[in-house]
Amino acid sequence: MGHSAYADRRTLQAVHPSFWDLYEEYGVNYPRAIRLLKEKCRDDGFNRFLAMKRGAARHTLESLMLLPVQRIYEYHRLLVQLFTITSKDHPDYDDLRHTVARVQHVV
Repeated sequence: MGHSAYADRRTLQAVHPSFWDLYEEYGVNYPRAIRLLKEKCRDDGFNRFLAMKRGAARHTLESLMLLPVQRIYEYHRLLVQLFTITSKDHPDYDDLRHTVARVQHVV
């Protein structure tokens, strides 16, 4: 039996059925979290704490917080490309169509 994206999606959903819900919730809360971070960054003690935890890492907390937001747009772009080249008679077509619609809702 051949491998399919459907099997991968089912595996992902078995791990966490609300995978896209997490991205949606993160996106909704992201602006508030950034506002809170900027507010906290007015505190010298908090800035020292961040600097200590950051060490030699190249990413700031704010840049790390942005990564999931950027990632969902990349997922959307790749899924749309895949959907565009998937024939309607492919066994994964309906699942892919559903996933593209779901990610579009999140974006």
